[in-house]
Amino acid sequence: MLQSKDLLRMFKDRAEQTIFTTIESILCNQTQDMRNTEFKLVNLIFDDENIVMPISRFIIKAYNNDKAVMKKLAVDTLIMLVDYILMKTNASTESQAVKNTKEVICECCQKITRLFYTNLSNFIGMYESGAYLLRNALTEIIQHVIRNILTYSEESEQRDQHEKLSKTRTKLFKKLLTRVIDKNAHARAKVLDALIFLCCENSIPGDFLLQILKAACRRIRDISAIVRKKALLLVQTTIRLYYYTFCESQSKDEFMSLEEVHKEQEIIEDVIAALDKKLMDLVE
Repeated sequence: MLQSKDLLRMFKDRAEQTIFTTIESILCNQTQDMRNTEFKLVNLIFDDENIVMPISRFIIKAYNNDKAVMKKLAVDTLIMLVDYILMKTNASTESQAVKNTKEVICECCQKITRLFYTNLSNFIGMYESGAYLLRNALTEIIQHVIRNILTYSEESEQRDQHEKLSKTRTKLFKKLLTRVIDKNAHARAKVLDALIFLCCENSIPGDFLLQILKAACRRIRDISAIVRKKALLLVQTTIRLYYYTFCESQSKDEFMSLEEVHKEQEIIEDVIAALDKKLMDLVE
């Protein structure tokens, strides 16, 4: 006999499937209802926190559907959701609409990252929002795009796409690094957390490791404890990755011996001494 929770979950799943099938059938036959459906979904997200997860699952299922009309519904609903929340002049950080929007975006960007990658220009404006939750949502979008599309995807394995993806990844990393000094401590911590995630997923190019290490070191003296904690963890993670990348994975023959380092140091000191003597002669 089914437990009450299992029975309730079964009914909920059936209800969601019935709603999805009904909307799919209507839109396939009457595409003029598309805009009205998107508008109703957005309003439901704004008004009711209890329906956020079911709508998120609905959007994910619609995007993964074979029918183009359902894919379009998923894309247009998320774009409309972001456009409307950014247009709200009184969009408070603590408002329920902002919280619900953030939850939907974060849930969807993990499962249907490609939607956000192909429409990134429609979401990048969230970094200009006064609500830190929306800025955090964009940070999460970027971290999943870098990991799932720009690092581990079929395109990243194709030689003709490699240069394009590499340029996009560089731009997104630069965008993340500029947000390390966000005015809100929770937003700064979220960016550091995203960089930790990308380090652990081996999704960071070697030429960005030093920039990330510098950014983390600067945040160690942050006024916020949560930021300092994330910064220290990022320093630890980056140094570990540095060691693996530049020491463990390289032949020891490519590094100078201790004797060679001392000789190089003596040469540099002699050069500095000669320059100092010339400078003193010019002064006299």
